[in-house]
Amino acid sequence: MITGLHTGDVGFAVEIHDEDPPLDPVWEDVVEASFRPASESTRLVQWAGEALWDLNLALTDYRVRYCAQGMDEANKRDTRASGEPQVDSYLLQFWPASPRPDRVVRQTSRIASFWHGHARRLPPPPSPEQRAKAEGLACREE
Repeated sequence: MITGLHTGDVGFAVEIHDEDPPLDPVWEDVVEASFRPASESTRLVQWAGEALWDLNLALTDYRVRYCAQGMDEANKRDTRASGEPQVDSYLLQFWPASPRPDRVVRQTSRIASFWHGHARRLPPPPSPEQRAKAEGLACREE
């Protein structure tokens, strides 16, 4: 996940819902994607592993929504020292859902636009079949 701030703490919350939560209009940038945990231990890890939080997600298909506010201002500031006011904040929401295409729900910031463009130029991720084949080859090589 990308934040506007380069260095320093941001406001961040995680919510797990039983169904699709309403989208609060306060969020300036919002994306949604399908997600399935790879193991029973799904964690949110701070950059460089400085801290981590266990998300306690079941091994099922989820829809995940990443919401952002204040990304451009935080990007301009670049660094937030301890004790300075918070500039950007983020919300990550999970709810059970069948897989469907990723989508940009709302985009208002310049920095989110930049990263969406970057993501669109990346090759698609491997399919489940391609991953299984690669894992099988790796096991045979051991």
